[in-house]
Order: sequence, then structure tokens, then C-alpha cells
Amino acid sequence: SRSVVSLLVPPPVRVSSPSKSGQHSRQPELPPIEASRAERLKAHLRLLKAEQNVQKERVKKLEVSLSDSKLVEKKARQRTAKHHEMHRHHRHRCLEVQKEIERLSGELGYIEQGLPPPPAAGPSAPPPP
Repeated sequence: SRSVVSLLVPPPVRVSSPSKSGQHSRQPELPPIEASRAERLKAHLRLLKAEQNVQKERVKKLEVSLSDSKLVEKKARQRTAKHHEMHRHHRHRCLEVQKEIERLSGELGYIEQGLPPPPAAGPSAPPPP
């Protein structure tokens, strides 16, 4: 595993030169301009590969983060649905209690005036004493 710096710094250019025996090394000899261009391209490729690795790592991290966010979002939707249902239930119960208060207040008014209570108007009325 090479460091990013070693990927960005081009290795020294190897130009074939005759050895003491008068023979050339195995690498073909390139004109200086082509060797320079080739080294620039190699350096650019190393830079792009290093950037690609960085981008791949970022994508992996974002995929994990996205999965986590989707789970949080799902839980938030479930919590919202539960809160809506609780709101509907309590609103309905509040209306029922209000109706019962009104009914009992009316019945109490009759009793306090010494009048007989009105006839029961529903299944929620208590049985007569």
C-alpha cells in the first residue's frame, strides 16, 4: 500500500544509457519530449486513481449515512402516524366528555329546581335510582 504522496510524485525518469559493456538496458529509449509527456500522463493517472479511491471511500460513508437516515426517517413517520392517531382519539374523547358534561349539567339543573329529570336520551345515561 503506497501513500497518496508517493502516488502523486512521479518516479525518476529512466533513460536508457549504455552500460560499461557498451550494451543498452532493456527499456527502450524515448526521446526526451515523449519521455516527459509519458511521465506527465503517468503522474496524472496516479492522481486520478488517488482521487477515485477518495471518492469511493466517500461514497461508502455516504451509503452508510443514507441507510441510517432512511431508518431515522421511517421511525419518524411511524412516530408521526402514532401521534396523529393519538390526537384523533383524544379529540374524539374530548367531544364525548363535553357532551356528557352538558347532559349531566342539564340533568343536575332539573334536580336542583325540583323537577323530574328529562327522559334518558341514549345508552350512556345511567339507570334511574
